[in-house]
Amino acid sequence: MKAELKKITENSANYSPLERKDIFRVQNNNYKDDNDVVNCFHNLIVKHKSASSERIAYVKIMGEKICKCNGYHREQELERLEEKEDGNNHAERIYSIKKKNGEFIFLCIDKQHGMLELCDDKGDHQGEVRFDGSLNKTAKPDHGLKCVAEWKRLNNR
Repeated sequence: MKAELKKITENSANYSPLERKDIFRVQNNNYKDDNDVVNCFHNLIVKHKSASSERIAYVKIMGEKICKCNGYHREQELERLEEKEDGNNHAERIYSIKKKNGEFIFLCIDKQHGMLELCDDKGDHQGEVRFDGSLNKTAKPDHGLKCVAEWKRLNNR
């Protein structure tokens, strides 16, 4: 995220005076803490992607990098199942990691806010998380994955 932030130029007309102050702090590596890095990344980069399609494409790339760096695996078969009529067709790019106890954790790209949706082993939504894993919004029942049981059955997991 810091590397992406370093690419920003404060001369852009797209930024408010307050955002330009944040850009100056970023360029001088003057972060308050890791949370500040994530806030700057979301506010100065993700929110400023001009079109929703541009933001979605960018978040897919960054989300994949973050998931892979943290040992998550893309679940394309689960994605196909979720695209069905009875699935959650809003689930974009689903990643999983298997915990030591055999249960899965799922992360899905959030197309609307440019973050990640966190789901448990049953596919129940646990909340929206930022790229550092911190909670951004609490769980919503309609944001869960609906085809996890079928996916597990088909793959003997």
